[in-house]
Amino acid sequence: MCPAPWTDSPPPMVLEDDFTVAARPHPLSHAPADAPICGTCSTLDLPFFDPTCYTCSDILKSRETSISQILAIMRQWVPQTQLAIDNLIKEVLKRGAHPDDRDSLTDMSLIMYAVKAGASGVGSVDIACKITEYLIQQGADLSAKCRWTDMTPLHYATFFDVSPVVTSLLHHTKGADVDTPCVEYENGTPLHIAASNLALGAARVLLKFGADPEATDDLGRRPVECIPDIDNFDLVVDAQEIIEKMTRLLNEGLDTKPRFQFSSGQSISSVSKAGNTSISGRSILQAMGLKLNDTVLIGNKLGTLRFCGTTEFATGMWAGIELEHREGKNDGTVHGIRYFRCEKDYGIFVPANKVMKAGKGYRPNPPEIKRQPKVSTVNFGKVDVSHVRGRIQSAIAEIVESTNIRIGDRVIVREVIPGKSDRGVVRFIGSVDFVDDDSDWYGVELDTPIGRHDGTVQGIRYFAAGKDRGVFVTAKKIEKICHTDAQDSLEERFQDSMTISQESLDAPYSRVPKSMSVSRTQILPESSSNSMSSSVHYMPPSRPVRRSLSLRYHETRKPSRGQDDDRPASSAQGRPGSVTSLSRSTSIRRIVDPSKKDFNCGPSPHISKFKKTIDKKYLEIGQTVMVIHSKEMAVVKYIGHSDFAPGIWVGLELRNPKGKHNGEVQGRRYFQCREGHGVMVKPRTVSVHGINGQELLRPESYYPI
Repeated sequence: MCPAPWTDSPPPMVLEDDFTVAARPHPLSHAPADAPICGTCSTLDLPFFDPTCYTCSDILKSRETSISQILAIMRQWVPQTQLAIDNLIKEVLKRGAHPDDRDSLTDMSLIMYAVKAGASGVGSVDIACKITEYLIQQGADLSAKCRWTDMTPLHYATFFDVSPVVTSLLHHTKGADVDTPCVEYENGTPLHIAASNLALGAARVLLKFGADPEATDDLGRRPVECIPDIDNFDLVVDAQEIIEKMTRLLNEGLDTKPRFQFSSGQSISSVSKAGNTSISGRSILQAMGLKLNDTVLIGNKLGTLRFCGTTEFATGMWAGIELEHREGKNDGTVHGIRYFRCEKDYGIFVPANKVMKAGKGYRPNPPEIKRQPKVSTVNFGKVDVSHVRGRIQSAIAEIVESTNIRIGDRVIVREVIPGKSDRGVVRFIGSVDFVDDDSDWYGVELDTPIGRHDGTVQGIRYFAAGKDRGVFVTAKKIEKICHTDAQDSLEERFQDSMTISQESLDAPYSRVPKSMSVSRTQILPESSSNSMSSSVHYMPPSRPVRRSLSLRYHETRKPSRGQDDDRPASSAQGRPGSVTSLSRSTSIRRIVDPSKKDFNCGPSPHISKFKKTIDKKYLEIGQTVMVIHSKEMAVVKYIGHSDFAPGIWVGLELRNPKGKHNGEVQGRRYFQCREGHGVMVKPRTVSVHGINGQELLRPESYYPI
């Protein structure tokens, strides 16, 4: 049996230089594949790839193993694979991958897999930090987002509480992305993610780099309001303690006490000028929005603010900084006076106005552009390559085109009625009022009248269709009808060959070549008893002819005497006022008596499309709503102004006795409900079918005072 990988610490990663494939200059998204597994592990019924198994290791190093298969191994959330994340990424890079290559199944890049491999209990923090640093050195994009979760590497590291990786990422960006929002968390910042998952270590690092604890998400919540209840962490023994620490951290911030102690032999007079802050120093810090121990920037160097005030070595206000790297000039002591304490050559003093807080305001200096010597070239003209695409891009475009359904597309609707499907045209895509959700519905006009309506449902016109030809379905029940270019070209040529030219429609007679020979009987009006036959020769078509395209009907008037004078005598004999002729498109015309009515077979009349008009809905008394923070259902009892606070307030009667009153607040009764079921909240804290209550309010003057 394969040995357990967590029994021995993994060796330090050594990236080989003997890459068999040169690194690709641009990233790609690799198609999904199944993870390989050796015969030994398969015999033992192991459901995962084990890099510590010798046979599995040989498979991993084999050049026949593709990048997609290695990415499938990295998706396996087991210690065996996550502890070997460095070797897996190493094998991907050896095959010529770009550092920003992605797995098309999860849309995660290599660095996203690397940072989450440091999760406690599954991977190793040291290995995750090591491979993350290497990918950054190779040029991995730290701002790239996953399309499915909208999360960056910083978001993933915060979610899994890998604080050393969070520190490494923020060091390289100088804290510029510390407040980057994430759609998955209601556009909350990384601090919201840390609070929601009780990632205490990640929250401390984020605050150190200037994360804003007062930032709000789309629901108006600060990070401290996203801390979950203890009931959600029943299996975590110290959950209550972590919740208390997280609440205290987000409310009070980081500890701002001095981090050094003076030696016992140091006199008070020696530090009278060297205290952490003087009175004027505190004023300067408040004006700049800084405090001691904040992470700051001096030019392009990152450090921690340790001192701000006047000094003995120069006039003016000076800031003492402890740098992250050994790029300073002292250890906090200048001319025998200690202003702060740090390691040797890590301290530096700069004017206070040169210090800037690290965070989202930081922008790194653009890299210097190295100008290459001018080389004389021969101009062969510009070649247009805009139409050239790679095979993968073309395949992806074809897949997207075959799956994306738009208005006007031909589709097959499955199970319109039990056991029967039908074809039709998409006339409407969007949400509807007769279903309480925001999902997209497809309105289809069927080819046969087996539908349920004409495009109107519950008095709202969504699209126009014939009687019993309209139907609404979800995306699961329709399939787009795709035509290849060859089919489209064939249909176009066939349509052109079967269409009557305008000249043949206008001319009363058509001349038929002698080479065309076919016997047929003319179709004459019922009032005429004369019948005759004519012989016309033609070559039969090589492909089947649709009858709907070959038969055309139209009305003609009897020619006048002036028109009869120009006709050949042979063509005028035996023709009772009207003549039937065969046009070049080999279509048979039916001559209709003008005195008799004929059916209309021309193009179908244009049906005007009706736009969906829905009256705006508002928050009303009696509606059932959900309280966003507690997920409690309630009934609206009051909407209007209050005496205890400005603005519009909503009075709710909760289903469960988790309220604060019975509708009476500070001596004024706003509504009537059971004791302990009433509560007054702001409109933004309630939701109606997923819509925030703030968006459903009428103008403020509408509500009573």
